[in-house]
Amino acid sequence: MEVDPGPSGGFPDGSITRIVYHNFLTYDDVECKPGPNLNVFIGTNGAGKSTVICGICLAVGGNPKVLGRSERMGDYIKHKRDEGYVELYIADSAKGEQCIKILLQRPNNCTYFINGSRTTQRAVRDLVALYNIQVNLSFRDSPITFLLISCRHSHARS
Repeated sequence: MEVDPGPSGGFPDGSITRIVYHNFLTYDDVECKPGPNLNVFIGTNGAGKSTVICGICLAVGGNPKVLGRSERMGDYIKHKRDEGYVELYIADSAKGEQCIKILLQRPNNCTYFINGSRTTQRAVRDLVALYNIQVNLSFRDSPITFLLISCRHSHARS
């Protein structure tokens, strides 16, 4: 028996269906298409795992302070480029797929868009809150810090 995945392609509402990076940190043009279930990013040091997380955080209106990198938006643009962007697509069975975009411009400017219309950071945060996407975890609660703490505790028990 086949199940119709519906308009969201089997993704629960609030799931990230696609992420597009252009001139963002080390990426020229990259598109990620996560699956509808658990997704794990693995790779060697320098492979770009943190770049994926940074892009998601900034696109949903997150404060760059929580990333443990620069607080200046312009510093997330690829070297020798004047602008870059991240587009984040979110499944929504009622309204259709939602697109959030952050356009970064040197020296330190950013503009937000929802479905192609210019908007505010507050409006982006309000939208993602509807999907229970949490934007500004403290640095202590960041995924990277959590992993480091977990590894230290497991080594201490060995």
